[in-house]
Amino acid sequence: MRRAGRVAALAVAAGLIVTTAGGCGKKIEEPTEAKAAKIGVVYTTTGLGDNNFNDMVNSGMEKAKAELNISYDYSEPSSNGEVVTMLREFAQTGEYDLVLALSSDSSAALEQVAGEYPDQNFTIIDTVLEADNVSSIAKNGADQSFLCGVLAGYLTKEESLDRINGENKIGAVMGVDIPLLNAVVAGFEAGARYANPDVEVLSGVVGSFNDPAKAKEIADSMYRQGVDIILQGAGGSGMGVFNAAQECGGYAMGTGVNQNAISPDEIIATATFELPSIVYEEVKTVVDGTWKSGPKIWGLREGAVGYSVEGSNVKVPQEILDKVDAANKWFIDENIVLPSSTDEVDAWVSQNVK
Repeated sequence: MRRAGRVAALAVAAGLIVTTAGGCGKKIEEPTEAKAAKIGVVYTTTGLGDNNFNDMVNSGMEKAKAELNISYDYSEPSSNGEVVTMLREFAQTGEYDLVLALSSDSSAALEQVAGEYPDQNFTIIDTVLEADNVSSIAKNGADQSFLCGVLAGYLTKEESLDRINGENKIGAVMGVDIPLLNAVVAGFEAGARYANPDVEVLSGVVGSFNDPAKAKEIADSMYRQGVDIILQGAGGSGMGVFNAAQECGGYAMGTGVNQNAISPDEIIATATFELPSIVYEEVKTVVDGTWKSGPKIWGLREGAVGYSVEGSNVKVPQEILDKVDAANKWFIDENIVLPSSTDEVDAWVSQNVK
């Protein structure tokens, strides 16, 4: 197991100290220093340094290590087959107050190991797994991409931007075909058609979070078909979308941690997910004794997702940014529920776009 970030656990002071006062023996209970909570994390096969999902989790863990009474160990699997082994290595010690698994790729592995170690508490991030000893932290995928969809819908008709081609087409490239990422595409399309009902949205799936060459191939094809803005939701594969945007003279959008500075002339905005803060809060519940199993879904209303143009060199007109903010306000004020699959988008548009 590859580990890093270990903080030495605090020693537990003796609970009872015997002292003598006035010739009589007296037991005085001294306060004990709390034992550090111990957290283990199994990252995805993309590993640390991905400028996205794994790095966001690590950022939250490092903040928790700095501010809370915890120690933190982690493993980086080289294949999905290693995830079971690494989760089991943490669980079988009986030393960890919480073990974290990441993404839907780890769901089957965690389901197996959680069943083997019912007294071990686990958290899985970015997917939902129902088990008595598992907390699931998941974003609302449609919520995350909705505002970037609104922005793309307006911008694909914006003549002041030199890479907009007038074809009224945008696209989305996802890592794998799972419900969460299908919802990301649905939210992106719903947002785009809220702003621009006639826009055409193309989508493609890489089949992996670690294949930038395939993502570039899909994005290249979209740009050749007249798409001028592509949202990437492909994890480590997403660099291929950014490379295609550079070569083809198109625009792109990131997801997760703010990716705008990676390619600031091409990346307009990022569909953000405040995962570091969410991870920190999850660890905090372990420290304060309030950790609970069950699903926790975070979206626009909770302030967990949104969009950012910070770090981009693309000059988005302020009036369009104002329209995106108005769409966010409309979503919250009207208690809007977004479609969770692309099959539901047409019906959603007919009900919500006038």
